Amino acid sequence: MLAEARHRQGREAALQQGGTISYAGHANYVGPKWETNDPGTSVFDDHGVQMTLLGMTASMKDLIDEAAAMRDQLNGSGDTHYQIIAYEGGPSGYWTNQDNPEVDELYGKSMAMGVAALDAWLYSSLNGYTHQAYLGFSSGKWWSSHTLPEAGGYRPHPGWLALKLRNRYAIGRTMVETIHSSEPTISSDGKDIPLIASYALKGPNSTSVFVLSRKLDGIHDGINFGDGYTPVTLHLPFTKVSSITRYRLEAPDGTPVDPRSNNRFSEEVVIGSKEIDPALFSKDFIINENTGGEAGGIPPGSVNLYVFEAKTPIAPAASLLLLLQ
Repeated sequence: MLAEARHRQGREAALQQGGTISYAGHANYVGPKWETNDPGTSVFDDHGVQMTLLGMTASMKDLIDEAAAMRDQLNGSGDTHYQIIAYEGGPSGYWTNQDNPEVDELYGKSMAMGVAALDAWLYSSLNGYTHQAYLGFSSGKWWSSHTLPEAGGYRPHPGWLALKLRNRYAIGRTMVETIHSSEPTISSDGKDIPLIASYALKGPNSTSVFVLSRKLDGIHDGINFGDGYTPVTLHLPFTKVSSITRYRLEAPDGTPVDPRSNNRFSEEVVIGSKEIDPALFSKDFIINENTGGEAGGIPPGSVNLYVFEAKTPIAPAASLLLLLQ
């Protein structure tokens, strides 16, 4: 009901202001929200981590879709010409366990929450959100980007690292639709939710492709997910590249990072990069141990970014096709 009221207020404000309104803002948080009395998970376990990985689809997707649809409807009438923004957002889930705030910290600063936050930022961009702000650039508990100096230095939390990965290494601002030919799913609240997400951006001579895993390894939620890896093939709309760079959030030694991990007391999650031999490129680009992934594909609960660059402009494409084996 609160979300509906906010949408109604936003619509009425836009109509009242007419052509003078430039932006309509929303808060793009993933995870339970204290403002709406969302119940937090009282224990830190694999069910909770899996639900955290699904945070964008569970708590933000409908809001983003509705905000974009309202913008299109009102702007299409010719009376308004505004953009939608996220005036604040990022990892959440704090202040929901008053008796055990440590649980909130474990979820809110986990690698899994970093995946969900980036999922929401990228999905918002795909739907035309322009400016998006992270809350907040600070150190300490709750909504913070870094650890306190007393914890051994200003280590960035995974949510901050995920946003840095997008801002610093993904080239381009034009989003390109991605299509999955098949995908693993999990049932939640009567819906089949994809356990993988992908987003693509076009630059002048490049295409950047994010592949996010929403899947947690192990036995949980009544399913045996095994090692949690997902085989992925990118079907790309170009035939030749001059360089390929794979970036991802990973452990400091370059191995996949556990989605349950965080940087609160030691550095467990960093941004890693790897140059891939362009000779390995093909239009059906298989992600494996030779191309910046792992033998089983992409790791569970992970953020992976591939930047394909060419010496000459890459022709624009309406969409990219991801083939999940």
